[in-house]
Amino acid sequence: MNKNNVHVLDIKRDAIIADIAMDFLPEIEIPGMWEVLERYHRSGFNFLNIALAGDLTNVEMTLRYISRQRNKIKSLDDKFIIVKTAEDILKAKHENKLALGFWFQGSTPLANDINLIETYYILGIRQILLTYNTRNSIGDGILEKNDAGLSLFGYKVIEEMNRVGMLIDMSHGGIKTSLDIIEASKDPVIFSHSNAQGINPHIRNLTNEQIQAIANKKGVIGINGAGLILGIEEPTTDKYIEHINYISNLVGSVENIAIGLDLIYFNEILPIFFEKSGLNYPKGYLGSMKGLQPEQIDEIIETLIRSHYSDEDIIKILGGNFLRVISKVWK
Repeated sequence: MNKNNVHVLDIKRDAIIADIAMDFLPEIEIPGMWEVLERYHRSGFNFLNIALAGDLTNVEMTLRYISRQRNKIKSLDDKFIIVKTAEDILKAKHENKLALGFWFQGSTPLANDINLIETYYILGIRQILLTYNTRNSIGDGILEKNDAGLSLFGYKVIEEMNRVGMLIDMSHGGIKTSLDIIEASKDPVIFSHSNAQGINPHIRNLTNEQIQAIANKKGVIGINGAGLILGIEEPTTDKYIEHINYISNLVGSVENIAIGLDLIYFNEILPIFFEKSGLNYPKGYLGSMKGLQPEQIDEIIETLIRSHYSDEDIIKILGGNFLRVISKVWK
């Protein structure tokens, strides 16, 4: 084993490695979904955030799907832990298991009912992405030409999420809406799978103003591994680190960077998913859906080492920063 491999293993031994954004939606349920979780575990990840509902998922389907997946995970308790607290992630690493967090990629499951926020929290949901590309009752998505910002209802949602300890996610959100959310929330907030417009000016990526605002709020940005968001047809770890370099140079530290690969493993049904999603994916929005794989985590670490990041900073990027945020937000 060469010196670089030993260095990578040393970092993995000391780090919590977390991917804070992956879809596991009922709309994309395919054979092999559970093998994807096994791949993360084999690659050395300690935590994976799986979205159990999205903008196409109504309340009934959401509740049925959460219940089914909770029971499935409990039947595999030799491999997985359902996360309730940050300490559960540390426990999973100690027991050589994969900690699974639950989140929503979209607010349709709320059905405009604030009371459901606490209900979902009790069921294990710890994070909700509030606006998915287009306008809803909370605020505007990134595709809206006239971003009106957070609605009156949206401010009440933020207040309730803060009260119960639900993490607020703003990926896919409009610029003004996301800035309103950052200002309104008393707790740190996140962009779970977004990159820098300064490297790739895709509409889904973040402006310098958004990046600086999330840093001031002590939140995190999960760096997306998809070619579309990275700005490259065939994703590479070098391109991935470009976005990390840009953000860390802009805000002056790595304190606000995390891993949010947004892995696409359901390519065979992707066209159907896009068709069902309608206005969420207009002409010109889509591009390369190829992405970095969980098995490339060693390569990501190697590239960070080669880019002269300290071990301490790499450990923060891999999961330490996210762990800091959820330790403050989750109750």
